[in-house]
Amino acid sequence: MKFLLSILFSFSVSALFSQSRSADSITALLPTMSGEKKVNDLNDLADYYHRSDETKAINFGNEALKLAIKLNYKKGIIASYSNLSYSRIQQSLYKESLEFSI
Repeated sequence: MKFLLSILFSFSVSALFSQSRSADSITALLPTMSGEKKVNDLNDLADYYHRSDETKAINFGNEALKLAIKLNYKKGIIASYSNLSYSRIQQSLYKESLEFSI
């Protein structure tokens, strides 16, 4: 049982560190990206940073929304609104959260 728990723990720690590197890698590549892929990656970053840095989450969410609207990318717009709504909830700004709810 201890062996199984230690394996599970090592996988969870490994996943945490790989996600962090992944977020850093995506952030570094953002200037070279465009289109729907960039919107999706911005929204992924916003979702990732909800756990650690709400300011970054909001910044990535706003950038994703702006680009998604420009591209008329409906899936990206919905994901951006969802991220921005969740950010407001995390900040206990429930009334403002409703403004981003679709």
